[in-house]
Amino acid sequence: MSAYLLTWNPTLFIFGEDESCNIGEEITWSCNSQQPKIDDTVYLIRVGQEPRGIVARGVVTQESFDESDFRDLAQQKRKIRFRFTDVRMDQSEGSLPLLVLQHAFPEQQWSPQSSGIAIKPDYETELSQLWTANKGKHSLDIALRWCYDNKDSNDAWFQKYRATCERAQHLHASGEVLDDDLRLLWHSREKEHPIASVRSNGLSGSEVEKNRSLLKELTLDILRDPSPAKYDTVCRQWESWKEQGLFAAVYRAQINRFFAAANPTDFICAADNKFPEKFGKQLTQAFHIPLDVKGSWGQASKNIIDEVTPLIAEDWNPLKRNIAFWNLYQKTKKITDDELEVAAPENTMTTETPIGTNTILYGPPGTGKTYCVIERAVKAAKPELHDCTDREILKAEYDILLSAKRIRFVTFHQSFSYEEFIEGLQAKSDDGQISYDVKPGIFKQICNDAERGTTTAGSPLAMAIEQFKLQLELENRMTLTTKKGNSFGVEFHGNTTFRAFPEGTTNENLGKGYPVSIEHIWNEYQGINQERIYNPSYVKAILHHLIETYDVPAFDAVTASAPEPFVLVIDEINRGNISKIFGELITLIEPSKRAGQKEALSVQLPYSGETFSVPSNLHIIGTMNTADRSLATMDTALRRRFDYIEMMPDYTPLNGMVVKGINIADILRTLNDRIEYLYDREHSLGHAFFMPIAHKESDNDKFDELASIFKKKILPLLQEYFFEDWEKICLILGDNQKTDTQLQFVTQQAFNTQQLFGASYAADQYADDRKVFVINDHAFSTPEAYLQITTGSSPTSDNQ
Repeated sequence: MSAYLLTWNPTLFIFGEDESCNIGEEITWSCNSQQPKIDDTVYLIRVGQEPRGIVARGVVTQESFDESDFRDLAQQKRKIRFRFTDVRMDQSEGSLPLLVLQHAFPEQQWSPQSSGIAIKPDYETELSQLWTANKGKHSLDIALRWCYDNKDSNDAWFQKYRATCERAQHLHASGEVLDDDLRLLWHSREKEHPIASVRSNGLSGSEVEKNRSLLKELTLDILRDPSPAKYDTVCRQWESWKEQGLFAAVYRAQINRFFAAANPTDFICAADNKFPEKFGKQLTQAFHIPLDVKGSWGQASKNIIDEVTPLIAEDWNPLKRNIAFWNLYQKTKKITDDELEVAAPENTMTTETPIGTNTILYGPPGTGKTYCVIERAVKAAKPELHDCTDREILKAEYDILLSAKRIRFVTFHQSFSYEEFIEGLQAKSDDGQISYDVKPGIFKQICNDAERGTTTAGSPLAMAIEQFKLQLELENRMTLTTKKGNSFGVEFHGNTTFRAFPEGTTNENLGKGYPVSIEHIWNEYQGINQERIYNPSYVKAILHHLIETYDVPAFDAVTASAPEPFVLVIDEINRGNISKIFGELITLIEPSKRAGQKEALSVQLPYSGETFSVPSNLHIIGTMNTADRSLATMDTALRRRFDYIEMMPDYTPLNGMVVKGINIADILRTLNDRIEYLYDREHSLGHAFFMPIAHKESDNDKFDELASIFKKKILPLLQEYFFEDWEKICLILGDNQKTDTQLQFVTQQAFNTQQLFGASYAADQYADDRKVFVINDHAFSTPEAYLQITTGSSPTSDNQ
């Protein structure tokens, strides 16, 4: 016997109004296939509307026949009749959710466009067992159980998760909190944390050390009452601590993770602040469960658990249930680069950004290195486009990412310096007074953006700052108030700094006022490098004005969405002085030394004095022309920190490209064989030189393009390669084999010494060896000249 899938769309047909569906009753149903036979099994799957999945099973009682369509009686449709043997229209009765079907039987089509497709024979028995085993269970319980049972790493996660929760309970019982407990429960950022990972810019080790006593007291306080009410109290208390300068930010991810360890019965294990809202929406949509996910992370977590608990089996362990929640979320929604940052002990459970890669594309000129950079950069910045091969889509996405500054492009050259790449001093004149500001280079800028996980361009604060600048240009000065109630005027004179003029000062000679760096306003907003903020009272006052006046949302560096990948493209990376450009940062670009990794390193920058590290979500892609410098002569420090991908001439795109009988691929292959013999393979000619020919329409236009390529690109490049050694250039072009000089691209002529120096000139012994080489324009416009590059002189050309 076989099994078939019949589709039911509730928007077109409603049971109870159009037809009944009781066990034992027969019904006529559309079935495009003529294969179902009497006593074959059929499954009825709900499509087009949630909750989707299999809702009934039956057996065929009448094979395929034609009957009028119930929506259009004039139209005939192929149908069968079957008898219901089991009906589970309500999710509490054990209908099989689509999510489980798609992952348990991935080769089966579960959203068919037509009714009556066959269930794959390999799946028939297992599907029948799954249907039978889940009778009377809620669909959500089925999905959660399947998610937990079908991931090998879950049991290991559970063991470590349980050990962490037991450790928290031991602290409550003993009343003693050790330093190791603080590191595990508050500070740890490891990808394999037993409950959830957090981003690298979370609660720092120095903050834990500085506030050790406070955190130990907080730990015991929470463990005495790990409730949603206590959660809200702790968040408010932390806001106060931030205002007092004890902490740089309100680290909600760490707070959430601690409550998850303290009370796994009431709190889910996903530390991201937005997870309850996202997961709640999924449950409401997929399982029609009404959920209240408003309010804090703590209250929303408990609301989800309270609503779900009556629907699932009583034997669920709270920790396994929480793990299953995360698995279900992953399965229901494809994880993208803006998703959550929950991690399990196994690497398969984390959505943390992969470690940034360092890659150099190297090869001769014209092999498509820059062309391929676009594809590689886009796929690094947007992993969901990894399988995309459409050049137009990739190029459009590249332009978008470039304008959003998630991809940035720089070209190295001999005079490029550390000050341009990392940071340097920039002189500026303000009312005749010279001052110096630290100006970040392109590498420091993209590292700062990558650390934040998003660019400042287009953000609410960036737009607010621009509006504030315009307002100051119109009004010249505005009066603001510090937190202590002191009034001061604000002016903007251009560049990257506002100017503050306190009104109550006894010093009347304020000159150009006190500088308020826009970069420091950003740092205060994001909670980074706050200890190095200059004139902090003015910085905070201006930031407060921007937030209140322009409705800038609060920034929480910990609870922001997962960091987006960034890409820095370095063209001609081998032309720069690597030691001079990277300086001490050459070590930091190693994947294992990136921020957040176990062997992470940081340095103090010489000009700003800031502590600097390279984030893990930054990818570096370089290009290298081997005609300029061999890979063997590359800076050793750079060479061992990059992966290298060789890009040699590819003749495939030129296959079939024939112009006036000239096979372009054969010509290029012949030229490169000769260059490799006379010089080396690193000076080959790339296929990209000839690609413009493909965009020409007529044969004449294609030939004109070929002539232009040879005259303006190929020949000058050969001149550079061989240092005006024209005899070798002639060998490569095959001119030495052409008996007709009119077909030679470069012709030889002897010097007429008497014409040059007069009849009395006596030629010396070397005169006969001196020759002049002349570029023959006629050959470039003659097809036979190109044909003889590969064939040499033909009998026909000899007789002409």
